[in-house]
Amino acid sequence: MDDHGASVHFRLEVHNITGVFQAHIHLNGPGVNGPVVVFLFRSATPTGTVNGLLSQGTFAAADLTGPLAGHSLQELLTDIRSGDAYVNVHTLPNHPGGEIRGQLIMRADAQDD
Repeated sequence: MDDHGASVHFRLEVHNITGVFQAHIHLNGPGVNGPVVVFLFRSATPTGTVNGLLSQGTFAAADLTGPLAGHSLQELLTDIRSGDAYVNVHTLPNHPGGEIRGQLIMRADAQDD
């Protein structure tokens, strides 16, 4: 998070995955599907094989969608802290609903106040 709490900086790495066309942050706990709240990667054409950085950037409250549209970044951070947010990486043609998924956790050195 930036010094003013206005944006979140992210880096999304994946390994040995082909055909990525979208990646998002979703809300919900382990093993439970939930709604998309932030887009991390979008491509009109699926990627070749990726081994490393898929996407990096910054998102702000204005980028939140779904049930968090119009809400603050603090709400998303609260969901992450409570284990209720995950990243899902979607691939074509075999796994349009998501090929890999991982719960988000806050790093010990993360600045979010």
